[in-house]
Amino acid sequence: MIDPSTDLRPGVRLLGLCPRGPAELDGIEWLGNAAMVTFRDSDGVTDSRMMFAAELSALRVLDGVRQHPLDAPYDAFALAAEALRLAHAPDIDPYQAVNAAAVEPLPHQLRAVYQHMLPTRPLRFLLADDPGAGKTVMAGLYLKEALARGWVRRVLIVAPGGLVEQWQEELRYKLGLTFALHEPGTTTAENPFVEQPCLIVRLDQVARNKPLRRALRAAPYDLAIVDEAHKMSARYWSGDILKSRRYELGELLRDTCRGMLLMTATPHNGKDPEFHLLLGLLGGTTVRDYLARDPNGAEPPAFMRRLLKEQLVHADGSPLFPPRRAETVGYQLSARERALYEAVSEYVRHEMNKVTGEETRRTVGFALTVLQRRLASSPEAILRSLTRRRDRLREQAGQVRQQEALLGAQLRASLQALDSDIATLDQDEVPHSAVESVEDAASWTATASRTPAELETEALVLDQLVIQARDIRDAGIDRKWEALAGLLLSPAMVDQDGQRRKIIIFTEHRDTLDYLSERLSALPGPVLGVERIHGGSSRGDRRLAQLRFAESPYASVLLATDAAGEGVNLQVAHLMVNYDIPWNPNRLEQRFGRIHRIGQRHTCQLWNLVATDTREGDVFTTLLEKLERQRAALGDQVFDVLGDVLSGAELRDLLTDVGADRASRAERFLERKLGTELADAVSRRAAPVGELTAADLAAVRRELALSRAAALTPDITGAFVGAAMEALHGDLRQLPGGRWRVGHVPREVREQPTVAAGAVRARYEAVTFSPRAQAGSVSGAAELVAPGHPLLTALVGVVGNRHGEALRRGVVLMDDRSTTPYLLAAYEAPGHDATTTRLHTVAVAADGAVTTADPAGFTSLAVAEVGQPLPPAAEVDALLAAATRQVGAAEPPVAVAYVQGGAREPADRQATLTRLRAAWSEAPVWEGPPFAGWDLCREDHQGLTFATVANPDEAGRCSLRRCEVIASRNLAGQHWWVTGDGGVPRWASASDLPVPAPGHQLSAILDWRAATGLLPGPVTD
Repeated sequence: MIDPSTDLRPGVRLLGLCPRGPAELDGIEWLGNAAMVTFRDSDGVTDSRMMFAAELSALRVLDGVRQHPLDAPYDAFALAAEALRLAHAPDIDPYQAVNAAAVEPLPHQLRAVYQHMLPTRPLRFLLADDPGAGKTVMAGLYLKEALARGWVRRVLIVAPGGLVEQWQEELRYKLGLTFALHEPGTTTAENPFVEQPCLIVRLDQVARNKPLRRALRAAPYDLAIVDEAHKMSARYWSGDILKSRRYELGELLRDTCRGMLLMTATPHNGKDPEFHLLLGLLGGTTVRDYLARDPNGAEPPAFMRRLLKEQLVHADGSPLFPPRRAETVGYQLSARERALYEAVSEYVRHEMNKVTGEETRRTVGFALTVLQRRLASSPEAILRSLTRRRDRLREQAGQVRQQEALLGAQLRASLQALDSDIATLDQDEVPHSAVESVEDAASWTATASRTPAELETEALVLDQLVIQARDIRDAGIDRKWEALAGLLLSPAMVDQDGQRRKIIIFTEHRDTLDYLSERLSALPGPVLGVERIHGGSSRGDRRLAQLRFAESPYASVLLATDAAGEGVNLQVAHLMVNYDIPWNPNRLEQRFGRIHRIGQRHTCQLWNLVATDTREGDVFTTLLEKLERQRAALGDQVFDVLGDVLSGAELRDLLTDVGADRASRAERFLERKLGTELADAVSRRAAPVGELTAADLAAVRRELALSRAAALTPDITGAFVGAAMEALHGDLRQLPGGRWRVGHVPREVREQPTVAAGAVRARYEAVTFSPRAQAGSVSGAAELVAPGHPLLTALVGVVGNRHGEALRRGVVLMDDRSTTPYLLAAYEAPGHDATTTRLHTVAVAADGAVTTADPAGFTSLAVAEVGQPLPPAAEVDALLAAATRQVGAAEPPVAVAYVQGGAREPADRQATLTRLRAAWSEAPVWEGPPFAGWDLCREDHQGLTFATVANPDEAGRCSLRRCEVIASRNLAGQHWWVTGDGGVPRWASASDLPVPAPGHQLSAILDWRAATGLLPGPVTD
């Protein structure tokens, strides 16, 4: 006996209801003590009858409620199906991060992310490719993949101070990742790390701040990324390890974060013990085992990848980086310039001879060195420096002329403060603006004088120097400028179309930059468009200057201090002038690296201006000549290792040497440094870990094309967000330029546990679903919503919770290209660990044959007509059993759709496919899985070509599936529609089809269903 009120539900299979055998209950409507019962027999025939309660109680339940009654509302089913696809974006599109980023990925970047980093869990990796290889992009692609997979929620990026804003910009504009930048005093939170799941911090800001380090330990991150990781240095001394504060920060990150990515272009300084200490920051048993097994580093570690610029290539195998050339442009001082040079040099020597005490010598020596560099820079720079120094010294003397003891104490305190700044000044770490500030303060105030009389005597000497410098400036005498002007007016500065070539001119000093800007405006000939970047430029001003220089045909000159060597990419130009040669060899390479970067197509040419008749000029001439000889012998990589063999301190000592035999000492020293030591450094550098083969490149091209066809961004992502926000009563409004405003995010979405707390905001001023639209937003207002973005992740979670049952119940669809029915089923299988799953979708034919399919099929077929009989439960169960056996699933499917076949297959479709396959038989050809959006793919030396058969039916209409239209849009020039007449293939573009494909841009129309075709059906007029 059964209880009719509880046991009789739609989907129950019953015996005794139909005289012909078992039947499935469709519905029951009670009328007092009786009920009208609707059911289907084993042949699918629907019938109904009136039955009393006693008769119903006598029925026998055969197998309980059917797990998949195929009666879900299609709106809910389709929305949940798209959520399922987006939740498993990496399974569907293996390069989903690439397709959701405004970057053109390169083979070495893809191999680093997808072959080395993603398979390593938890990530403990050292990425050590050469400068300019795009390590920020690699880190960003890994981040997007890890976020989309749910592997990480909280990410901390640690970078040198001069690079943090570049990180923030590149992640946002190129990769659509929004990271906050930690600024002291901008938050009232007790622990600033708690409230920011995605944060960028300055290396020394945290390393030198104990409260911040304690706060970081209390709020650990899932992943830490450290740029310029070699700065986290430690060394052995008398058997002990001397750790810098930066290294201690690295240990803190290693011990508190699950994942650790170290990035540096200089992992090895030639000392194995220090290299092993750097590797120790990765932590993990793999690293410890490696160091224990191979203490000499002979075996390439699996947790490190290093490729040189010379190894990096485009997808077609052509070199990624062009050659580099450097040339010395010598000039000689005029008589009056020579007299000023000797006078200032004598003043510097005299002041240095007055100095006693190491602390005072360091500070005063630094100040006088700054004067020497500004003397070599320009008449304007030395005039202003001498004037400021004289005026400041007189001011100090005048303030306490009657209190000599107080004056001495003040001067000593000033020197001590400056000495502290100078001693801790790492010119590779701090922004150039900070370096300039310290230099200015030192050049104005650091003096060996201790009494008002001594100060006044020094000021009188400076009076004479100021007069000499002003006379030269006012007379317009400047042989160095004349050398630059001659270069700018030479034929080499004009291209074949008569347009001025773009050139970057580096100077060390803001005064010289202002001076050059004025003189360039008076240069004969066409007016030069000049842009400027210096230490006082805000990040926004730098970006605008960079954009104007890159995009305006009139902007041909960029004047820059070393602030443009900090995170500014200038490969739009390939010509560069060192108006001032830096006294730090690392700066020399950094400047060259601004133009010798990914995207540079021309040979990079550098001109170094050198006064050949000065002591400094002698040293630079010798250095540059030896460097050029080694370049000819060893290759361009000498530019990359110069800073490894010659330090800034060593070069400074050579340039300030005033001994009688200084020239011979400099010659011997540079011969050793730029001889055997430079050759050894090049040899060490040529021992990379990793390589790219021809087979690798072919695989990359193939994988990228196949991935683009399956891309979920922008169409699927945009359609889903629009639909989900509508269903959840959120507010999404269209803006110009492919952007949207999210005026209200429902509370249920903001509080989704699948994202980090606080990651989903209540509103977004502007979002976009297109990486190109996001990258083109100069204001940076448009936030890219793609797999891994917190808003999308939360929406997927909410829709899955609400409508996951609709997927399990299933629907009935119709396929007008199949003559027989089949089943679509999606299974979730365990992933790499207990927290992740993988999606496996199959199509099961009526004969039980199982084929892997794309889950796009759930939203690419038409809904079955209303009133059509449901398939017999036994048939569905048999198909599900076949699918489950093939997949090896331990759990039932998460989504099911029974697909009815059409009356007949469209004319000539199979014949067209057969003939096309035969025509392509000379090259490798693949057949697309069901609902991939393409039918055949051919690979030849030019890459992959995709084809989709779109034969019109007897009425002359093309029934295009949603997945086909989206694949065609994703593949752009690589995709063709193929029509056939009597089976003969004919190529066609979308506009050639009898019925054009619909516009699938979310921005085309507010109604997401009409805009994207999420509710599918034949495309008709």
